[in-house]
Amino acid sequence: MATAPAQKAPEILNEAEVERFARDGFVGPFPFLSRAEVARHRRAIEDEVLTGDDLTNRHLDNDSVRALCTNSQIVARARHLLGPPIKLWMSTFFVKEPGALGIPWHQDAAYWHLDPMITVSAWMALDDATIENSCLHLIPGSQGELKPTIREAGWAFKKMVDPQYVDAAKAQPMEVEAGSFFLFTDRVMHYSAPNRSAQRRMGLTARFTPASVQVHYDRFNIFRDKPDKQRAILLDEACHA
Repeated sequence: MATAPAQKAPEILNEAEVERFARDGFVGPFPFLSRAEVARHRRAIEDEVLTGDDLTNRHLDNDSVRALCTNSQIVARARHLLGPPIKLWMSTFFVKEPGALGIPWHQDAAYWHLDPMITVSAWMALDDATIENSCLHLIPGSQGELKPTIREAGWAFKKMVDPQYVDAAKAQPMEVEAGSFFLFTDRVMHYSAPNRSAQRRMGLTARFTPASVQVHYDRFNIFRDKPDKQRAILLDEACHA
């Protein structure tokens, strides 16, 4: 009788990676899918998700998105940083077609309603993310207190960190191959430029928090009148390989 192939054991962060996350506010990238696997998921997402306008919390109703967000290589590292037990409380696609607007410098926590405010996000590349097609840039060590914000037109997000608090000269580009991911905190400053290339850049974020954290979905504009999306998933050790 044929036996199933052995699955790769989930990895956790080593001491240097944990120290880097604490110091810089982000760590990675790490591979988690083969080129064939990411191509399979990308085709499913193009056929089942990108044909509509709803790009948030699709892990609740789409098998490919759920498999990506609960991949054991991602969850094990997030659990290592947060401590068990953890839950997946949000996922969002960020698809930047050629010509798409940039996203200004911001801290994710400024947009969210959690009590207490604790989140580790995984940014998964489903297309290669390069400087040319608008990969994220992050400012290491900028994950302290929330900075004042202003509103300015011409960006995909209107609310941005007041430029006087942004030291863009310290920013580092995070180029990520399709099938890899990186982790970052809810307070580290990051942005992406307009996509001036001819190549799409599609990323998927999965947001994790300790199971004890309360998510006030009713205070999020994107979740109002969407009760089916107001649900977190408790993650145990049995996540997707």
